[in-house]
Amino acid sequence: MKEFLLLKFLDKFSGFFNKRGIDYKVMRRIIQIKLTLDKRRPSNLFQQTKKDTGKESFDYSLIIFGFIGLMSSIIIFENIPIFIKMNVITAMILFMVMTSLVADFSDVLLDVKDKSILSPRPISSKTLNTAKIIHIAYYLIKTTFAISIFAMVFGTMKYGPIYLIAFLVDNILMLGFILFITSIVYFIILTLFDGERLKDVINYLQIAFAIIILVLYQLMGRIMNVASMGKDFHLSVWTYFLPSAWFSAIFHIIVDGQYETGYIVLAVIGIILPIAVFIVYTKFIASYFEKNLTKLINFDNGSKKSGKRSKLKNKILSVICPNRTQRNFFRFAINMISSERKLKLTAYPYLAFGAILPFVFVFNFTMGSSGDFLTKISNGKYYFGIYYTLICASISIVYMGRSEKFKGAWIYGVLPLEDMEDVYKGTFKAFFIRLIFPITFVTSLIFMALCGIKILPDIIAIMINLLLLTIIVFKITSRELPFSKDFTTKYSMSESFISMGITVVIGLIHYLATKISFGIWIYIVVALIAIIIMWKNTFKVNMA
Repeated sequence: MKEFLLLKFLDKFSGFFNKRGIDYKVMRRIIQIKLTLDKRRPSNLFQQTKKDTGKESFDYSLIIFGFIGLMSSIIIFENIPIFIKMNVITAMILFMVMTSLVADFSDVLLDVKDKSILSPRPISSKTLNTAKIIHIAYYLIKTTFAISIFAMVFGTMKYGPIYLIAFLVDNILMLGFILFITSIVYFIILTLFDGERLKDVINYLQIAFAIIILVLYQLMGRIMNVASMGKDFHLSVWTYFLPSAWFSAIFHIIVDGQYETGYIVLAVIGIILPIAVFIVYTKFIASYFEKNLTKLINFDNGSKKSGKRSKLKNKILSVICPNRTQRNFFRFAINMISSERKLKLTAYPYLAFGAILPFVFVFNFTMGSSGDFLTKISNGKYYFGIYYTLICASISIVYMGRSEKFKGAWIYGVLPLEDMEDVYKGTFKAFFIRLIFPITFVTSLIFMALCGIKILPDIIAIMINLLLLTIIVFKITSRELPFSKDFTTKYSMSESFISMGITVVIGLIHYLATKISFGIWIYIVVALIAIIIMWKNTFKVNMA
């Protein structure tokens, strides 16, 4: 088994652990196994396109974190108060580390394997808990270092060693605060929910954090606008409720040598509060937290109601899927989409990102311009930004072939299927109706509310283009059997770029059609004919 640098470092303190009633040899082996298993776990925040997991995936995440940290750390060289600079930097560190902890390391925080495997053995709870804390701290430190390395280097270059000392102490305090807040969030969830419902809530929490991080990445350039605050910044009442202000005040005192009462109060809060909450957590909350973790291995499916499918749903389904095979695989795909947590965690953030992106660009294009904001949107063609949604929505059809239960794909070999056309069509329709269409439709409705009914023909054209583009993406991508591959299986980036290029071409044709009288209606008819032709030919794939 691999010897990690962390283990070699801990070996130097083996006597320290043994004196405190911790079996160091056992603890060391537990940590070694945990780190080895982590190498097989891919990142949830940043999905990669090739089958590399664990260390490679985590290192990739660190590179992305480092880049975001670099972008926010440039503010160090701005001619504004250090308190404002450090507010931006510490806010970024707090948010990014907490996001990573929730999205990628919930399996570490909510680990129940220790209880089921190690508890029956003669291993003290103190040894188990220490191994868990060290395991979490290891990843927290690496993640924090990746995000803050440039801020540490740039700040030391500008302000000297005193900044470096304050920065390192500040980071330690922030880590304790982050661990406490994240644990409290999970503790509340564990208290309120159990069984499968609990796992769903945790999954949606991870999705929400992944969405936020994608939006934050797009808005990164706006961080530099904080420079407009200038040198006339004064503390307000709301400042005392900002965690970033607590950890930034110390720099105003130590580096700038300013000792205003307000900043001293903030600095005291930044020092005392993390220490206090960490003590409260270890003394009182941790034991209850560990007890509630057992809910993760309790499966309560009583809330799932079984009953006959309504006649109306059957009639609608018979219209959508004209034959039995399509209907069966439509139902099967709907059930898989509803139950596959990994699919949700992978696809939902990008679908939501696709819905948000048009409005981000509208905001960027209209911000700072004169005139009424809503009037500018209504009179312009900003609704063409929905094509950003089309790119993200249509490409999600590649997840048709992905599943956590991919090993069950052997069933296709024993089913009485002459070809796969109806299998693909039924699954395709389920993905389109359940995942792809709704997010684009909601985005279109918002733009209609902003621009008025006059853009209805364009919205109809966009929704038709969505179906056309999704069929094209399915045709150019490798058509795997539905739910037959793991999520780490490689897919080609070139196919994604091709689909983006096709979207641009389709959007450009649509735009040019609006310049001609009745051009949009002519375009709609042509697009419908293209869909009919492609629908008849795209899904004809014989089983090998």
